[in-house]
Amino acid sequence: MRIFFCYLLFIGFANGQTDPKKGMIYDKENRLYYKISNDKENLYIQLFKEEYARKVEMRGGLRLFLNSEGRRDTSTASVVQYPVYKKPTPGGRRELKWEEIVIDRFSDLPVGVLSVYNEYGITAEAQLKENPEKGFYDRNGHIFNYRLGIPLQYMTVGIGEKIAICIFLKGSRFEPLPPGAASPLLNAIPVDGSSTSQQQYFLEGDTWTHSWIDYELK
Repeated sequence: MRIFFCYLLFIGFANGQTDPKKGMIYDKENRLYYKISNDKENLYIQLFKEEYARKVEMRGGLRLFLNSEGRRDTSTASVVQYPVYKKPTPGGRRELKWEEIVIDRFSDLPVGVLSVYNEYGITAEAQLKENPEKGFYDRNGHIFNYRLGIPLQYMTVGIGEKIAICIFLKGSRFEPLPPGAASPLLNAIPVDGSSTSQQQYFLEGDTWTHSWIDYELK
């Protein structure tokens, strides 16, 4: 079984956990489960995705927008991208950086790439692995676990205030399909005979999805 590289930096994922979705909310737009929580110092975001989970490692990647004014607006929101997709060099292979985080628009934080071993108290861990009970192109062929922790001081918010959180999955596209355009992958030619599962697999990765969550710090 092929296991994707993972870093477990703070609370590790329990291998014996019988229901990893327990206590989480289903996001039908992104086909994943999430849980938002906080303590006096940090905001925590947990994600679990078992439907087309490899979408998180495609070049458009997984991004979180955190609007500390509580508005559903990404233009001024803080941004986190993790894991980080690295464009392949000529003749090389694409590479995911599980030990790096890209951030932007946080108060008193540098813009750009940070190590997950950073001095600012931002914590990140993720695991993407194959589901041994399913085929590679199956809807549930992979499983993704994710947890992020961000000190509230860098979002300039406190207990009792509201923030708006956007979970954004761009999949394989840097730019969205034009309005009304159909994905060229709808006409993809199957290579192993499983036309329906393969076409849906690639179509899901070719489609931008996002959802907004309104959260009040407790």
